[in-house]
Amino acid sequence: MDLKWLKDFVVLSFLIFLLNSCTTGSSGDSSDATTDTVSGSDVKVITSFLIEASKNIDFSSDIIGTVNNAEKTVQLLIPWNNAVNNLIPSIEFDGISIDPASGTITDFTNPMTYIVTAENGSTQNYVVTADFCVPFNTASGISFTDTDQDGGQLGGDVTIFKADNESDITGYALYWGSDAITKLSLIQTYLKTGSNLAHTFGNDTVIPEGATHLLVFTWNDIGEMQTAVSTIFSDALSWAKSFDSAGSLDHANSVQQTTDKGYIVAGFTYVYGVGGPDGWILKLDGSGNISWEKKFGDPGNNQNDAINAIQQTAAGGYIAAGYTGLNGGKDMWVLNLDATGDILWQKTYGELDSSRITGSSVFETAQSIKQTDDDQDGDADDGFIVAGYTYDFPPSTGAYKKMWLIKLDVMGGISWQKTFGGATYSDNDRAYSVQQTSDGGYIVAGQTGINNLNIRLHKLDSSGDVVWQKSYGGSGTEYAFSVQQAAEGGYIVAGTTYSFGAVNGDVWILKLDAVGAVEWEKALGDSGTTEWGKSIRQTDDDADGNADDGFIVAGHKRDPSATGSADIWILKLDASGDITWQKTFGGTTGDDYSDSIFQTADGGYIIAGRTNSFDTAFGDLWLLKIASDSSLATVECGFGGDLIIVNNTTVDSSNSSAVVADTFQSGVVTNITGVSTNITGTDTLATVSNQCY
Repeated sequence: MDLKWLKDFVVLSFLIFLLNSCTTGSSGDSSDATTDTVSGSDVKVITSFLIEASKNIDFSSDIIGTVNNAEKTVQLLIPWNNAVNNLIPSIEFDGISIDPASGTITDFTNPMTYIVTAENGSTQNYVVTADFCVPFNTASGISFTDTDQDGGQLGGDVTIFKADNESDITGYALYWGSDAITKLSLIQTYLKTGSNLAHTFGNDTVIPEGATHLLVFTWNDIGEMQTAVSTIFSDALSWAKSFDSAGSLDHANSVQQTTDKGYIVAGFTYVYGVGGPDGWILKLDGSGNISWEKKFGDPGNNQNDAINAIQQTAAGGYIAAGYTGLNGGKDMWVLNLDATGDILWQKTYGELDSSRITGSSVFETAQSIKQTDDDQDGDADDGFIVAGYTYDFPPSTGAYKKMWLIKLDVMGGISWQKTFGGATYSDNDRAYSVQQTSDGGYIVAGQTGINNLNIRLHKLDSSGDVVWQKSYGGSGTEYAFSVQQAAEGGYIVAGTTYSFGAVNGDVWILKLDAVGAVEWEKALGDSGTTEWGKSIRQTDDDADGNADDGFIVAGHKRDPSATGSADIWILKLDASGDITWQKTFGGTTGDDYSDSIFQTADGGYIIAGRTNSFDTAFGDLWLLKIASDSSLATVECGFGGDLIIVNNTTVDSSNSSAVVADTFQSGVVTNITGVSTNITGTDTLATVSNQCY
């Protein structure tokens, strides 16, 4: 016969008894043997004084007052961590009124006088006093990583770390909480075992409405309960962390959420006086904790190496692109890594003949890389498309910047390669962003020297031949740093304009149709300040699983105050480009930048860049995970960290009027060969600091 139900019933009954025993001054009637009831119409008394948990949100169980009518007192025994201000007592009395009234919110002072009035107007004064149970030990901590961030659901293992001293503890209770201290509902109770305790949420566990935290309380043999610690589960997770590698200059150029709901981050780390910068890649879990980290470069060499873009591959590894100075100058550099950061293959692409100007600024660099769907089966699991620019080939044209596109197979072999522009020094053509389009071709965004250094877009077919190409701008300088094909087939572009808006550097957003015609365009900025738009993504605002709604933009905004420091600037736009919300994130001193943003599975955003406000030396890699409404959690402030200043900005968007011109540059076929390199990955040990809000 299965008696498990009986055991559970006994444990639950025991727990209820313990929880009540702290709060009921006596197990009998509240008017106990010490009560001296006075009769007569001119003398009235309190018969019961009750704090009901259902009416008082701070209480998890009823508090029954001990009434002494002889002494005209009421004694309340309160768990130590419960607030007594704004009580709503339920009072029974023999009389026509009581002041303060029963069932109303009372700003309770300890002690407090209640006045009972009889029919003939005579009164009796009762002194109500609250005593508190003695505090006792708490749990040492709680940890949880959400493995099922499906919006409103979670999954994963909770660890409750036992109290350092359990001698005065009977057990632990795990609760859903609406913040770091407020309980919503009980999840499970545990008797102490002398070891840490575990709780498992199965995937697709529904999060109760309003719940944002997991709380641990402890209790003992008289039922006292005390808050230990809380953790934020990942569906409501927001955090900010800086990463420093050995007191260096560290910067993140690219971030993406991974299939395990963690993050992959790429950029560079540079220890002054010890060689040149190295590429730096970090794999984080959903809470921003480091799973692994590696730098890639030639130790002790003064060459410059950096990773500008990274993406998780269909195989579960990572494809990264940037540049390396291994061969003299700088070459485009592509690395294919496995899931643990070990190199599967790596190659450089650049001019190797005598025309290279060794040690100069002449170089080739990759700014963007994406895995491609070459067989058009609907899965981007084949080769790669790389976009960037070159300074020094073909050698006969001189050292002018040219857009450079390379199509690679799965092993880094070149399928085709082409340059665009660079006929004269002033052309200054650069590609900053590329994406494969739904028709199997590519959209490329960057800058051209044609028509006053304007934005330039190329629509290419799958072979790299031009379908259409256009420049967008005005009389000043424009940049396009990010492009994405929109859900309906057009394109969204983000960059900076010096021709429109405040004409001193504004974020510039262009929405184009499928053939490059402008549907709308907006300049966003303040007079006297400089704003840069570095990354844009179409967003899933209605949580239907499709990124087909508005847009999220990341960049930075220089503060117009006397300090003049730059802050990260994030703008949420609707489908028409109108601002939904806008905020800056930064510190009181130093410049803070963002170069990449990605919408996460929980509807929030991960932002990557650099902070000089919270750095340990010369600037630290900075990541912020914000909620879908732009909020940062406040709970981390209680556990240490530096305070982030978050400001709602009030910049208005202005319609701009770009001059759109067809350009007529043919792609020039180049003949660079990919060279296998032997740069090794070295484990790093970053110092991680929390920032809070």
